[in-house]
Amino acid sequence: MTNARAQRTPSAVKSATMLNPSWAQGLRTRVGLTVAGLLIAGTAWANKPYVAPTEPPKPPAPSDKDASDACPEGTQLHKTRTEKYCYKPNYNKEGLWLHWYDGGQKKAEITMKDGKREGRRTLWHENGQKKEEGDWQGDKEVGRHTEWAKDGKKAKEREYKQGVLEGHAVDYFPSGKPKEEIDYKNGKTDGKHIWYFDSGNKQLEGTFTNGRKHGLQLEWNSSGALVQAICYKDTAESWRAQDEAEARSKKCP
Repeated sequence: MTNARAQRTPSAVKSATMLNPSWAQGLRTRVGLTVAGLLIAGTAWANKPYVAPTEPPKPPAPSDKDASDACPEGTQLHKTRTEKYCYKPNYNKEGLWLHWYDGGQKKAEITMKDGKREGRRTLWHENGQKKEEGDWQGDKEVGRHTEWAKDGKKAKEREYKQGVLEGHAVDYFPSGKPKEEIDYKNGKTDGKHIWYFDSGNKQLEGTFTNGRKHGLQLEWNSSGALVQAICYKDTAESWRAQDEAEARSKKCP
């Protein structure tokens, strides 16, 4: 039987078709419908409007026409996607100097006068939390300057007088508790200098004069027990003690 199928000739197929006209008509009908369906589908695909591939949305840029773009008389505007300021013919910045991150979030806002920082300066982390803030005069820090971590917790506090550290300064642990407290005068440590454990217990406490150790310095372990007490006179060690009550009762320096 296999050999008979293999030897079937086109003339034999033609004879079978002639003997069964209805079978041949059905075959032609099915072939015609298939071809017609392919033509219709192809025409519909060809007539389908082209849709360009979508791109990720770009971060918002400062508007090209914004009332805040107005510059003081005698200055010109410089504006890009990440920066905007007004400048004089000598290129000194004047007024607000603004910065943005690539994602569009505000990065910095600085007040300028004739090319120098004059007034409030504020910086932000990329997540929107404030990063730094303080005032400036003649391009020098004045008053209290504060820094924050990305989670919004205070990280540092400083006091300045014409760009020089003056007064009380504090550094903080990520927990928000004080890590270090320092008193400054004319940019040098002058007064108390205290270090803390994260628990809040004191680790070290000493006094300084004009940046030099001068007075009693106490050191504790994390449990609050005194490790040692040292008396300094102009950075030179005068005496030591292991008992806190004894140390505080003695004259130093």
